[in-house]
Amino acid sequence: MTAYQAIYRKLSLARKKNILIHAGAGGVGGMDIQLAKHSGLTVITTVSKHKIEFAKKLGADYVIDYHSENIDQVINKVTNNLGVDLIINPVGGSTVQDDLNRLAYNGGLVTILNTPDVSNYDLRSKGQSILTLNLGGVHQSNNESQLNDIGIMEDELVKLVSNNIIDPMVSEVIDFQDIPKGLEKLKQHSLVGKIIATI
Repeated sequence: MTAYQAIYRKLSLARKKNILIHAGAGGVGGMDIQLAKHSGLTVITTVSKHKIEFAKKLGADYVIDYHSENIDQVINKVTNNLGVDLIINPVGGSTVQDDLNRLAYNGGLVTILNTPDVSNYDLRSKGQSILTLNLGGVHQSNNESQLNDIGIMEDELVKLVSNNIIDPMVSEVIDFQDIPKGLEKLKQHSLVGKIIATI
């Protein structure tokens, strides 16, 4: 849902050619790779070395090992120094600040954890947008239209999965009592895809 909202509710895809998706082997990033490819975008993603093949299988065109490769150099090479049209950042931290300089003119950045400091950055002169995403916040908003949109997004996602357009990326199914072990795997970033717990 977060991935779907980032691509289809927050960003404008009109006249956009490419996208940088951080953490392409994660739950949000992996889904966004698939949705971006379905939308005709060239996908650049960042992952750690042992997740490169997984990101490629999801459809990423360029996979950057952020531990050993320079993200900016790869982006500059792929985009002829124009920067990327769109960025989805589910990891936060300093990467959000760095993403400002990776955006092309008229580009859009969606952040999930934190926003960049723009006090010394002129968004307007570059026509750029920073958008935040807080899917869970809709439940406290009392906004009936936005609450109803959750159901619409769910229906659209189910159709994409049932038509084999996107893979829900379930890598492991665990029993209810093993949820603490599953959460530990998530914490250690050793997992690719998603864990499903049966109740």
